[in-house]
Amino acid sequence: MPYVTVRYGHSVVLFRDDHDKARAFGKQLQETVARNLDCPEGGGDLAPTDVDVSFATAGMHDLQAKDVVVTIMANHFETRAENADERLQAIAQEVRDWLKLPTGMTIGFWLLMPESVWLDFTEP
Repeated sequence: MPYVTVRYGHSVVLFRDDHDKARAFGKQLQETVARNLDCPEGGGDLAPTDVDVSFATAGMHDLQAKDVVVTIMANHFETRAENADERLQAIAQEVRDWLKLPTGMTIGFWLLMPESVWLDFTEP
């Protein structure tokens, strides 16, 4: 289950003042990440509902190099890692096309794929 964090500075009103746009962007991220990180290995099949998205405003003491940073954490699978650069490029392009950031605004992307284990439960 990938986990996505969208961290933005105080000057970015895009998400802070427009809750509907932020929610729509979150849903778009779920679809984009699921489509681009899907892989055939066990546990690598992804649906949009498998992707958690969280938004965070940089703290007043935080120093952030970009206006917006999208960090994606997903389990490491060989088929996913083989072309991780291409997958991240595709995600970044879709996000940029969807957001249409103002001139001069900067955005950065991380794709972190550590060896990890995911476990979830549905209570009876």
